Amino acid sequence: MENVIDLKRRIGRRLQTLRKQHHLSQEVVAKVLGVRAITYCGYEDGKQLIHTRHCVKLARFYGVSLDYLLTLSNHR
Repeated sequence: MENVIDLKRRIGRRLQTLRKQHHLSQEVVAKVLGVRAITYCGYEDGKQLIHTRHCVKLARFYGVSLDYLLTLSNHR
């Protein structure tokens, strides 16, 4: 079974890719989530596991499935 550290890194890379595809800064996405930029940076860096409510909010914001956001699928 995959460990949590690898999962956090994979999700972080996916978050960073989505943010860059939409030409957004970490600060802007942090505001969308209602968190500090340092918190969001921790999500992208794989240092913090993103909260479920933030996953749902970002999936809706980017127009992707939760499975895609959480790297469980490559289908948006």
